[in-house]
Amino acid sequence: MKNLCNKYINLHTILLPIFFVLHSWNNFYYLIAIQDTLWILFMLLISCLLLNIIIVALLRNKHKAGVLTFYIASFIFFYGYIYDQLQHIAKDLSRHSILLCLSFASFVIIFSLLRKQSPLKFVKLNKYLNLLFILLLLYEGVIAGSILLRNFKKEDFTTKVNKSQNLKFPNIYILVFDEYASTKSLSRDFGYNNSNIDSFLLKKNFFLMQDSKSNYLRTNLSIASLLNFDYTSGLETREGMNSNDLLRSHKQIKYNALFSLARNYGYEIFNYSIFDMELSPSKVKNEYLFNNERIIISNTMISRLINDLGPSLNIKLLKKILGTNITAETYRRYNQKAVNVFLSDLKKEKHQAPKLAYAHFLMPHPPFLYDSSSNPIYFDDQKMENYYDKKFIPNYINYLPYTNSHLKSVINAILLQNNSNCIVFVLGDHGYKIMNDSNLSNDHFFNNLQALYLPSGKYQPLKVSSTPINVMRHIINTTFNEKLPYLVDSAVLQGNKW
Repeated sequence: MKNLCNKYINLHTILLPIFFVLHSWNNFYYLIAIQDTLWILFMLLISCLLLNIIIVALLRNKHKAGVLTFYIASFIFFYGYIYDQLQHIAKDLSRHSILLCLSFASFVIIFSLLRKQSPLKFVKLNKYLNLLFILLLLYEGVIAGSILLRNFKKEDFTTKVNKSQNLKFPNIYILVFDEYASTKSLSRDFGYNNSNIDSFLLKKNFFLMQDSKSNYLRTNLSIASLLNFDYTSGLETREGMNSNDLLRSHKQIKYNALFSLARNYGYEIFNYSIFDMELSPSKVKNEYLFNNERIIISNTMISRLINDLGPSLNIKLLKKILGTNITAETYRRYNQKAVNVFLSDLKKEKHQAPKLAYAHFLMPHPPFLYDSSSNPIYFDDQKMENYYDKKFIPNYINYLPYTNSHLKSVINAILLQNNSNCIVFVLGDHGYKIMNDSNLSNDHFFNNLQALYLPSGKYQPLKVSSTPINVMRHIINTTFNEKLPYLVDSAVLQGNKW
């Protein structure tokens, strides 16, 4: 090992990206197949080698170049983690402009110091970095090996499930219309009368929760709590959320309790959403899917800058490489496919086992793709904007008739196909999130559409103010005769009670 460190003085230039990818995979293996990281690893290796070649040319010494390459590459790779930590310990510095200026100043200072120093002073430091990353890779390799071995030995419980041939459970449909606000909020906060959708649902014998609130105002947290019929665990008590909160909630979605419970009662699972689930990948393959290898680079400097600064950076090729090139047409394609695949499967389904279907439609979520007459709206250069500015309220309102037409067609098709002998829970994962209008009520973020259809009509003890986690518990209790306790209905602002 010592000879290896001595012979290849800048070996850590290669070892750093390997460590970064392997460490990231060990943290997020539940979302990424290890083979899907190879392309990212190749790109990072090439980038580090090119960076080292450039710095060697500038400093004219491989010992000095090794140190500066390590410093710059580490900063780029771990930029997101640095930024998130600054939000806790020095919030005034947690702005991209400040952090980038400070980092650039530090690069200039280190570059100047390196040019003045003797190359021999950095030989030991490079050897130390080589040895350090060899040891770190051995450690991460052991962890990766244990994960792979554990997954290889994992039992397939689907072959042991009792298909409940003697029990006839109803089909269950969970329909999420992203960012669909309640009729009460639409009238109170935005001056729009959406009572026609309430009338439609009441006519179909739905129990309408006019005073409902979502449990969270972020989609991933709302869906995690919905599918686990509990508040999302692991959030710190603070404002805002970081990338770890996001990824933790995606793990809770992928391995959710509802799908596991339904399988144990013999249900077939159908997933028409933006999330891949364990044993139930989405039937709507699309660019919006979160669970892919790009999670590995989600905290790198370039990826974080593009994600956080969003519309102000119009770098199409880079966005495509990083998986952040989400345009208005991405949403249009997704919604069209989600509705078509869902309705197509519904018409041809003939299943002996009961069915649990979870569908997630990205409407009336922005971008607002249709006008009040349901005519399509196309965007110049597919530019995405800050749709949570109050100036876009009319666009949101105009998108509702198109959304309502699809909501009605989906529910009508479900009830017709099942002769009304099914369970349907339709909801918005949160309300419409206008961020810059002090005239709006404080809880408009959470006021969501929410209605439940049970063939038995037994809705007690649900209230018109019940939140999604308790609606899910009621579905489970009434369908499977479980005894889940009902929880306190709360709306949570990313770790803090609202």
